[in-house]
Amino acid sequence: MKRVITLTVVALIIFLSLFLIMNINNPIPEVHVEANEITFETPEELDAAADLIITASPSKKFMDHEHKVTFFDDGTIQDYYTLTEVQVDKVIKAPNNFKIILSV
Repeated sequence: MKRVITLTVVALIIFLSLFLIMNINNPIPEVHVEANEITFETPEELDAAADLIITASPSKKFMDHEHKVTFFDDGTIQDYYTLTEVQVDKVIKAPNNFKIILSV
């Protein structure tokens, strides 16, 4: 009886080890997209174009963010985005009626 239990435990350990090793080798899928960006040559150009300018840092690791994906009826990706909580480090420019609550 001890031999059966020992063999069962060893088999389970081997199975779980193989399962974990196989999952470690699965990379995170990459999605490549084209994007439009606006660049400014000077801070004055940015200031003239923007209503709000802040510096901020994400408060969680990327994989802990809330990722959203929508699909067309045929299964292709229609839209995707990530909801990200940020810690506002500094408000550089804001409208007079803009209120932001900074948590420390």
